[in-house]
Amino acid sequence: MQKQQLAKSFENIGEDCDRFRPGFPDAAAGEILPSRVSTVLDLGAGTGKFTGLLFTRADRDARPALESLGS
Repeated sequence: MQKQQLAKSFENIGEDCDRFRPGFPDAAAGEILPSRVSTVLDLGAGTGKFTGLLFTRADRDARPALESLGS
């Protein structure tokens, strides 16, 4: 399967994945960031579900990064 075809195979299931895939416990973010920080960067965030927990522990407004498969 080509990269673009594989990437497009997930276009129509994103909302379902977000709704039905279990989240992460807040304690997991607490292990990584036990106290507030000024900025958070989550490299290789994948679905971003865990990133949301990390963002709640940062003082600055956070912007999720977009990942690309390239061409």
